[in-house]
Formats: sequence, C-alpha cells, structure tokens
Amino acid sequence: MYEARSITKTYASVPALSEVSFTAVPGEVHALLGMNGAGKSTLVKILVGVEQPSTGTLVLDDEELVLGSARQAGEHGIAVVAQDLNVFEHLSVQANLFVMREPRRAGFIDQAIMRERSRRVLERVGLDLDPRTLLGGLSTGDRQRVAIARALLFDPRVLVLDEPTSALQARETEQLLELIRGLRDSGTAIVYVSHFLQEVFSVADRVTVLRDGRTVVPGVPAASTTLAETVQAMAGDAAAGVAVVTDPASPGDRSARSLEARDLGLIGAFDHVSFRASGGEVLGIAGLEGSGARELLQSIFGARPADAGTAVLDGDVEVGRTMNASVRRGVAYVPPDRQRSGVMLDSSIVDNIVQVRVATLGRGGLLLTRRALARRAEQRIRQLGIKVDQAGDRLRVLSGGNQQKVMLGKWLEADATVFLLDDPTAAVDVHARADIHAVLRGLAASGAVVVIASSDTDELIEVCDRIGVMYQGRLCAMVENAGLTTPALLEAVNTGVMPDVVTKGKVNA
Repeated sequence: MYEARSITKTYASVPALSEVSFTAVPGEVHALLGMNGAGKSTLVKILVGVEQPSTGTLVLDDEELVLGSARQAGEHGIAVVAQDLNVFEHLSVQANLFVMREPRRAGFIDQAIMRERSRRVLERVGLDLDPRTLLGGLSTGDRQRVAIARALLFDPRVLVLDEPTSALQARETEQLLELIRGLRDSGTAIVYVSHFLQEVFSVADRVTVLRDGRTVVPGVPAASTTLAETVQAMAGDAAAGVAVVTDPASPGDRSARSLEARDLGLIGAFDHVSFRASGGEVLGIAGLEGSGARELLQSIFGARPADAGTAVLDGDVEVGRTMNASVRRGVAYVPPDRQRSGVMLDSSIVDNIVQVRVATLGRGGLLLTRRALARRAEQRIRQLGIKVDQAGDRLRVLSGGNQQKVMLGKWLEADATVFLLDDPTAAVDVHARADIHAVLRGLAASGAVVVIASSDTDELIEVCDRIGVMYQGRLCAMVENAGLTTPALLEAVNTGVMPDVVTKGKVNA
C-alpha cells in the first residue's frame, strides 16, 4: 500500500496543498479528481518524486519513503504516465520504451531482447507495430499508448495515470480502460487522474476530490456517490459559478461580421454541427479532450478541412478550405500549444507581431522599412500591455502570458475580424488571464466574431455570452450564459445532457 499522509506543499508561502492524504491500495483504481488549480498535479508530482512535500510523509508498505526524483520512485515500483507524455519523436518506439534503461549483454545493448520485450508490452496496450518504427510517425493516440507501455515495461506496483485517455478515440479509450481493469485485477495499485468523469465511474473503485488544495471527498467508494455529487464537490458552492460577464456588448453592437457553421462534419472528430456566432458576442464551445471542440475550430480555420458541410462569413463567403484563404478573409486561429505552432520563439517580438501581415498577406512588406514595422509592433505592445524590455528581444524571454498576448497582437496587426481561440489562457498566470479576457471582450465589443473552445468551464462562464457544448462529436446544447453555473456546465460536458435547471436555447439535442 502506498500512502501520502498529511501532505502540505507551498510555493513562495502560497499553499498548493494543505494537509492532503491519499492512499493507493493494491488491486484498486483510486481516482483523483478536481478542477484546474485544485492541486491534483502537485499531488501527482509528489507521489512520483518530481516534487517533495513541504510537510507530510510518503509511506510504502509501512516504511517511510523519501523520493528525490521520478527515477528513484521507479526503483521502488512507482511509475507514472504524465499528461505531457515526455516522449522523443525522433527516436524509435523501442528506444522510447527503454530510454536510459537498455538491457545489455557483455557490455553491449541487447537489441534482440529489446525488440521481444517491446512487442510484448506494445501488445498489452493494443499496438501492433514494428518496435523500430519512428515514434514521430505515429498518431497522437498511439504515442499516448507508447508512453503507457513504457510505464508497464517493468511491471510497476503503483501506476499513476495522469489524463491517460486525453488523446484517444472511443475504441482506444475502451481498450485502455479494459487494460486498467486487468492491471487492477492482477494486484497493481492504480492512481487515475482524469476530467472524463463517465470514464472515471466506469473504472474507479474509490474517488478523492480536491478543491483549492484541500480534500473535500476523502477516498469514498465510487459506488457510494454519483457523477452529479462529484461535480458539485469539485465546483463547490454552485452560486460561485453564476456567470457575470462584465461590459457585455449590447444587442445593438452585434453587427459587423457573422460566422456560421452549416452541418459541418469531419470524419472521426465531429458530425452535423451547426451554429451562428455574431460580432459583438463571445461564443464559447465547451468540451473535453476528444469531444470534437478543438477539431471544430481547426476545421473552420482550414487546418483540417471539413468533409461535409460549410463554414461561411457574413452569410455567403465560404471559409475553411485552406488556412491561407481563411487568413485573407480575416479569420485568425490561436492554437492551444503556442510554443509548437503559434509563435516563433527564437525570432524577435517584432517579427512575431508582423509575420502574418507581411509574410502571408503581403501588406506593406515592400514599402515599410524595418523601422516602420518595429513602430507598428510597438503600438501593439502598448495596446495589449505586453511586458518587454525591447521589442527586438527574442520572444523566448517573455512569460507565457506575454507570449500569448504577442500571438493575439499578430492577428490584430493582420486586421483579423474573426478570432478562433483554443484554450487561450492555458499555462498563463491569473493576471495575464484577466488581461486576455479583457482583450477578447474588447474585440467582441468592436464587432469582431470571437469563438473560444475550452475544457475550462470556469473560463467560459467568466467570459462568454453564449456557450455550446460538444460531446462525442456532436453539438448537444447551446445556451445563454445568464444564470449558467459551473456544476451545470461540468455535468453537460461529461454527459452530453444539460441539466433541467438550464432550459434556454437547446440545439441539436
């Protein structure tokens, strides 16, 4: 049995966890739940040796354990599959499985043993492929399963799974859940962290809920509670979730542009999605990973063109066939992973802000000097309150929140009037989050179309006028935000059904 006893963790005197206890028992799946910022990630890092508690102890089979690293945890039979996977795309699947743990014979790496053990463990997670295959050529879901296989390679006693199904399709998810049940039945202690509550209740034996760094549900049997009760425990007082959208655009401001999705479909992602977003409002699309919300924005932008239906601007201008065509029609897309696909970290702040205007749209590129372009960028820096030393500095030196503001700045510089944003405040601090929300509301008030896809229900309720819910590839509801609560929206994204207390504006239900 693996126990965390009265764990407290503080960062610069700010408590992330306060007196939290948690137990992983052989032959059980113990779900660790909570909303963003509840303390789940901090507790997981402590359980696997990445972080050390400020106070409290870890105990394995009645012996106190002091862990200085994840490697040390692994030596005690504690393995983790982290949400960010930590895999190496330029290496083979086999090399990823055995990284820093290669078996040797007479001082040389034993490739034959590696291939045989790789095949066996890959088969356990439902992957039929040559272990020598380059990992970078696999789908996101298959890479996730390789990460899980790596954790299983040395038969851990305790297996911590942090959002293990976040990138998997329905069939792959059920395969993984079946694997987890088999591991549990063989005596493995499993810690299961997930936002997908229906999956949690299909596999968990016990449930612990954290809120604001404290335990609010202490390892109760899963059969003794319900999904709705768990949502309430995660969210706290329902009254705290009532939406208050500050400085909303008045109905008279909803003029300028409009964006319509007309029966849009993308094979394997979503089907028959229709909605209309008007300038002057912020429209939210709520949905968990795999719901189709993310792919919907990518499709409208042209990053993943739809297989069926159309997306149109102002009633008759089609968009979504190619990214360049969408950009030329004033459509902007802000991806969730800015560092991989949204910005150029090793280029200057100036170059990042003017890149779309000059490189894609060709506006002023031959007429404007570098000095003139720098002046334009500096105007955006002042407008968005971006904290920089010099506009010529590399983007890499900025904080995550300021990098996100730069990405918004490049689209403002490109004169975009339709903004599609996927988790726009992911990994930014609370002050940058407030600044970005203010920018988005200001864009809407000026007549721009603003559509936000997010799994963060608090963010959507805080900033949006209307919210649609994506569930298993369908837009199952569209409601006005007034009076919508966090528990109600959480229940909807997890079940596809909006609670009866919310009665306005259902679509595609």
